[in-house]
Amino acid sequence: GLKSSLAESSYKYGVAGWLEEMARMTMSFKMASDSGLHLKNADEKTILYLQSRTKHFGVLLFQYKTLIFFKVAITAAMLIVGVTLLLNQQINIGQFVAAEIIIIMVINAVEKTIINLDSVYDVLTAIEKVSKLTEKPVEASGSYILSSSNGISVETRCLGFEYQSGKPAFTNLSFVLRPGEKASVTGVDGSGKSTLLKLLLGVYKDFTGALSINGIPIGNYNMEALRNRTGILFPQENIFNGTLWENITMGREHIDPEHVGKLTEIIGLQSFIASLPCGYDTQLDPTGKRLPRNVIQKILFLRALAHKPNLIVMEEPWQGIEEQYKSNIQDLLLQMENTTIIIATNDISFVSRSTQNIHLQL
Repeated sequence: GLKSSLAESSYKYGVAGWLEEMARMTMSFKMASDSGLHLKNADEKTILYLQSRTKHFGVLLFQYKTLIFFKVAITAAMLIVGVTLLLNQQINIGQFVAAEIIIIMVINAVEKTIINLDSVYDVLTAIEKVSKLTEKPVEASGSYILSSSNGISVETRCLGFEYQSGKPAFTNLSFVLRPGEKASVTGVDGSGKSTLLKLLLGVYKDFTGALSINGIPIGNYNMEALRNRTGILFPQENIFNGTLWENITMGREHIDPEHVGKLTEIIGLQSFIASLPCGYDTQLDPTGKRLPRNVIQKILFLRALAHKPNLIVMEEPWQGIEEQYKSNIQDLLLQMENTTIIIATNDISFVSRSTQNIHLQL
């Protein structure tokens, strides 16, 4: 029963997950109107769910039938044995009635247990589902916390990383970034630019060689504290369902609104915010009334810089941003004296102005 309940639950969430995916990719499926793939997959997943649900109900039905057989068998056995003992004068009528009452109480208890087994299976299935989340491995993190806010240095020696497929991202990568330096990471797609940035943020642990920040191996750092000192922007990031201010600050209470206001002027977001009736309190909906991509990119850029980080790690932060504001953003980054900046980009204007270029090859 528990096995069939788990299977039913898994297929049910499979259906829900695919419906969410259909909602996310509405435009793509609508443009491929002669495909029918979305309905085909929905039908297949729904059929599997219904089959597993039918199988689970079959288990429950078998248990109910077993209960009826059990009650009939026990009652019949009780009457036959009791009457036989009573006729042979081995028990009296009082003992017979007492035995009958006890056996009926036992049968009722068993009946209640079996009738409520579906609820038991639901509870056990819910616990199993929760455990799939709570038992996931937790990111390993050290205890060292950066004690200085004067700058951050980054050093790698013979750094290498290999994907699970066995394909190396890069090997023997060595460079030194002193506090305040501005570095560009260049290379063709697939050369490992994103991987290198994620290594610097402690996302991947199983690298070869050495990677240290301020002379301390990255594995010794408290990752939460280190990332709190880092401005991060990747193409995979997006806004979430919350106010504009929440999307910028990510709940950090120490962020200075005046500093954010200055950044909005530089990156060209001030007129957009001024046009909102509720300003920073405007509720953003990433799945409904969507914002233009250049506006989202500017919000993400604000998120990365609002807390005045000492280390900035970004991948193509000016994608989709107007040329005028792109130039302003690059000027802003290059003028940050005590901030170490590492940006993966092939943009010539930034690469030519960076203090160091890290070129990765396939």
